[in-house]
Amino acid sequence: MSLFFRRGEEKIFHVNSLPEEMRAVLRSVMDGTLSDVAAGYGLSYLSPRVGEPIFIHFGRLNGNFKNAERAYHLLLQRIDEAAQSGLNVYAQWYPDDLLLRHYWITYYSFVDPEEGILPGIAAHPLAATAGDRFGLKDLYTELQPLIKGKRVLLALPTLTGQVYNRKSKFWAMEPSSVQVHDPIWDRMDEVVQAFADEYEVFHGKVDNDKLFDRESSVRHMTTMLNTVNQVRSMVRVTDSMTDQADVILVPYFVIPHPFRVGSGVKVKQAWESAEGFTRLRNDGRFYELNSMYVLLNYEFINSLLQRIASIYPGVKIVLLTDKKAPPVDKCASGECPKILSEVRFEKDGDRLKIFST
Repeated sequence: MSLFFRRGEEKIFHVNSLPEEMRAVLRSVMDGTLSDVAAGYGLSYLSPRVGEPIFIHFGRLNGNFKNAERAYHLLLQRIDEAAQSGLNVYAQWYPDDLLLRHYWITYYSFVDPEEGILPGIAAHPLAATAGDRFGLKDLYTELQPLIKGKRVLLALPTLTGQVYNRKSKFWAMEPSSVQVHDPIWDRMDEVVQAFADEYEVFHGKVDNDKLFDRESSVRHMTTMLNTVNQVRSMVRVTDSMTDQADVILVPYFVIPHPFRVGSGVKVKQAWESAEGFTRLRNDGRFYELNSMYVLLNYEFINSLLQRIASIYPGVKIVLLTDKKAPPVDKCASGECPKILSEVRFEKDGDRLKIFST
């Protein structure tokens, strides 16, 4: 008997055969992954290597629901049931990653050798990965001597997942202590509402049955943020900076020119005005909108670096970027935070830049 289908369970062969409340929930939560926010906290959704270990066929999502909230809670229940075995598979595939109980939900059809095609959904778990987009593994040889035995301040939360995951390369560098500073968490509600607005407008244009449910979308994004906040709590992330630090790491995103905005701009305003974002919206590629480019814009990073320079005179500052960054002599033209053109660098690499205040 299949792991995905139990004798006597109902077979439903198309999503349109589900109750309206469940269809509205599925449509509304599949968009709300907040994968950009995950990246902003050093987290990632994992992809299956073969098949879909966490699979729920439509028959298990059927029922009588008084409202969309009831349907959403059944959805989470079914995912948790499937995850009891499915997460073990992911753990074997990704033994150094810490799996979190939040999921990116997609449609998926499973071919069962006994039952035939079983249409349903799959769930991809969020994780604090041992690897990271800032290249700690590739830069290990250069970073380890700077960090070993030192009190480290992470000036941005973009490596929070690697601090949470003790198998990460960050901990292999043996810092004596670490504090994570988070200056953007209080804007997460703004991010959620901006995405909910985009999803609502998009589905209003393309969905004939108008089943998008804003409350379900916000509910699922809030559930994701609750998971991120649990990680923040375990790491003891704060909105203040420690009085003492030997080394300050500033891991920031290299922002393509069409997506650059000024400091203090609201997320929705940025998406409606910056060329890169307006192009994505006009093309219907709302799932590529990025709130981190807005919250962690170059003017904001520049102000943060100026503040760090005033608080920690003489302390070594290490800049890490998620992709190749231009040399510092181009910073004055807006290719990176402007302050970098005003300091003396010990190293000006593609992904690693080091200077002292």
